[in-house]
Amino acid sequence: MKHTQGPWDVQNKGNLYGRSARHEVVEGISEGGDKPLPTIVKMPDLSDRSYANARLISAAPELLDALKEVVYSLEDGSTTSLQIKLEANLPQIEKAIAKAEGRGP
Repeated sequence: MKHTQGPWDVQNKGNLYGRSARHEVVEGISEGGDKPLPTIVKMPDLSDRSYANARLISAAPELLDALKEVVYSLEDGSTTSLQIKLEANLPQIEKAIAKAEGRGP
């Protein structure tokens, strides 16, 4: 089974005091918030842990792509080729890590 295509985004839903307060990982990014986005997963509350979990889940597609590039480079067998491919993919890898850690989009 294939996963839901990205990009995914983390949104705050509900309010801090109601039972419906939670984080949601949603598919795509709505421009101006005018269209509802499909929910991938709902986190139970607005705690720091819930938010960290949501960030990591939303970064999963980018992290997977970055890891695949590293694996494909390793399978090539040439250390020169590996270094060139890693350097070429370093921005993508750094962006995925930053997203998972909450330092990027």
